[in-house]
Amino acid sequence: MFVFEDPETMRFFLLLSRLFALGLAGWAAWQDWQSLELPLSLTVPAALIAIAGAGLFGDGWGSALLGAAAGFGALKTAQILARLRHKKECLGSGDAILMLSLGALTGLPGLPWALGLALVSALIVAKACRRAGQARSEKIPFGPFLWAGSILAGLRGWL
Repeated sequence: MFVFEDPETMRFFLLLSRLFALGLAGWAAWQDWQSLELPLSLTVPAALIAIAGAGLFGDGWGSALLGAAAGFGALKTAQILARLRHKKECLGSGDAILMLSLGALTGLPGLPWALGLALVSALIVAKACRRAGQARSEKIPFGPFLWAGSILAGLRGWL
């Protein structure tokens, strides 16, 4: 029997790829929290591992690529619209690339949950920071919220 024909082995490798991709994405989110920059050296490998893991061991390539494309597309569209509306950079390109990997992990059904949780939690933190007296121009990194929202949304679908 070929090793990948065993369902238990498939689940193990899917879990392993998810944990590795989430670890890289989490490391990137931590870097975003520290420096307001999401490093491509972490987000791109996380995306590749997430897509490959879901494609090889999960729901298939179509689901992984659709989730990745939808995640990237949603954040890239938000970035462009925010730049047009506010005449300045509000969302970085790294957030869209991070969502590429997280979209592949959560899949299309989990994507609205992940984005919704990330947005609500980021708005709560921004409001709390503003009330605490931080300057109105203080930037808040969105990557950690995307990562946390995706984990919560993913757990809903993975369990």
